[in-house]
Amino acid sequence: MTNSINRLSPNNLTRLPAGVHTDGRGLALVVKTIPYLTKDGQTKESESRSWQYIYRTSYRDDDGQLKQRTHKMGLGSLSNISLKQARKLVDDLNFKRAQGIDPAAERRQRKLEQQRLAARGMTFQQAAIARIKAKSVEWKDGGKSEKQWKHSLETYAYPVIGHMDVSIIEVSDVVKVLQPIWQEKTETAKRVMQRMGDIFGWCITMKHRTASNPSLWNGTLSNVLPSPSKFQKVSGHEAIAHKDIHTVAKKLSQSETFANRCALFILWTACRSSEARQARWQEFDLDNATWTVPAERMKAGKPHVVPLQPELVTMLREMNRLTNTDWVFPNANGGNCINDVTVGKAIKDCGFPKATIHGLRATFKSWSLDFGHNQQATEFQLAHSLPDATEAAYVRTVMLDARRELMRDWLGYTMADKTKGATVTPIKHKRKA
Repeated sequence: MTNSINRLSPNNLTRLPAGVHTDGRGLALVVKTIPYLTKDGQTKESESRSWQYIYRTSYRDDDGQLKQRTHKMGLGSLSNISLKQARKLVDDLNFKRAQGIDPAAERRQRKLEQQRLAARGMTFQQAAIARIKAKSVEWKDGGKSEKQWKHSLETYAYPVIGHMDVSIIEVSDVVKVLQPIWQEKTETAKRVMQRMGDIFGWCITMKHRTASNPSLWNGTLSNVLPSPSKFQKVSGHEAIAHKDIHTVAKKLSQSETFANRCALFILWTACRSSEARQARWQEFDLDNATWTVPAERMKAGKPHVVPLQPELVTMLREMNRLTNTDWVFPNANGGNCINDVTVGKAIKDCGFPKATIHGLRATFKSWSLDFGHNQQATEFQLAHSLPDATEAAYVRTVMLDARRELMRDWLGYTMADKTKGATVTPIKHKRKA
């Protein structure tokens, strides 16, 4: 770089061509032209003229050799900063360098500090949105969890603390969110508490908050809110007593609708509703009588092999298979799988208006316990994770043969009329052409 100074004249700055035009002491005017196409297809150029401070610092590389690094700092546009102002800025920067201050490093540090200050001003709603976006990659149920998080927070949390800085929210603020629904909508309130706790935990990790988590139960909210165990009635999914399950199986087997077939499939496999409703034909090996549910649809995130009884294989082979879809249990137009409400109605129409689809799993589990069946095979069939992590690490079997025998007994039990002895009601199949 030349040692001469004040090389540029204020009179011709707007006429200088594209390039770097030095003024001395590290100051330069950078002129750039950028071609672009107009709407009518003509090529034109846009132009920018901006000031730049250019300087070098010395350093030693890994071999101990003395090197120089060039730094280029933008100072602003010519339209906003005159030549005289730009020279003054450069004089100030050169003065800092004489004091041992690196202007580029100082600017980076200042920018980081501004980012930290801005982060401290994050609202709870902004933090929640960021956290939901981060968690969305781990949710595997087609967006259901994301919708539930958004809805519960929008309904209960945002109106109270959504506008507040996450760094100043206290336990009393969280209580204002939870107290109105704590006893009236306890399960919902507990989920909102857990979701807020997750968001505050994320804020603490990301340095948006330094105080402790105000939405934890043990030792925090437990000191303020009454324990749900003192007033909440424990109730699971409405289940049908296994002594009455024949009525359900009989009525379901007498109709060939996709809703009834799906409900019967759930009953005879003890699977979850979503696993059955979202089943696709390529998941089935009917020759070997197995159904493999892929990991992304399983609660535990692992593939699950389900043994199929001969009656179930026959039902699947003879079902109407729509040509425009790969769903085993499609909706009316075949564009998607059948929904939960439709399958649930098929169960209720069997004479049990309060029964739920998920309750069929409880019916199966109760039968297995009452009749002394293999409980390990039962848990594997229900795709429950082993509670002992050490035991789970050593288990390598899926107990397919034991489960096939278990589910054969279960299917026989569901089709046997308890009032007339051990007779089995045959499932209604389509007539073959």
